[in-house]
Amino acid sequence: MNRFVDRVAQDRYALAVVLVGSLCAATLWRREVLWVWIIEADGVTRRLISDGEEERIFRIFAEDGINIHSEVIPRSRFKRMVEGSSRTAFSCNFFAERKLVYSKDPSIASWFDQAQSIATKDRERELVAFSTWTIHALRIARKRLEIKRDLGLASQEVLCAAHSVAHTEIIRHGQVWEDDVIDRAIELDPPLFQVIYLDVLAKRKKLEGAGEGGRGHPTLP
Repeated sequence: MNRFVDRVAQDRYALAVVLVGSLCAATLWRREVLWVWIIEADGVTRRLISDGEEERIFRIFAEDGINIHSEVIPRSRFKRMVEGSSRTAFSCNFFAERKLVYSKDPSIASWFDQAQSIATKDRERELVAFSTWTIHALRIARKRLEIKRDLGLASQEVLCAAHSVAHTEIIRHGQVWEDDVIDRAIELDPPLFQVIYLDVLAKRKKLEGAGEGGRGHPTLP
């Protein structure tokens, strides 16, 4: 990353680089791609035919065999993102840290610090999104059980719902967590995840070990 930043810094129009996602072992495990934002001066973006009319511009670089996927963002649009007036607003990502790894513009550093705070609207929007996925997974689980009579498939969907609840739990606590969310959620609310995840997982393994296939269960609790 340092070598990539050094290369970017040689471009007089490049004002800042933001790393999306940390470089900790948990997030780098088997990772072949890094994501960054490159903030550059207004009016200098070199557009390609393949960019079309899209506002967002993406480029791929390589450093030491690692692909670096970059979004090139003009300074004025980054300011709008921070203020929430851009359609790609700088909302909080609860599952990927963002870090300003290079900046030669003090204003950008100040805007970044301001935008990093977790806004109430970010939390509410993400809670609604993951609650919707939870409801969807439970509806599919009921369908698998009551129509297909397949407990194995139903339990799989229940586990998917548990993962959505885990995301909800992280967001509800206002945390940013890049590692496995289910493990952190179990720490935050052990009784809940004992019922909706660990018990379901244990029963599923028991059925698989017995070779019963999990069919014939009439209702979903």
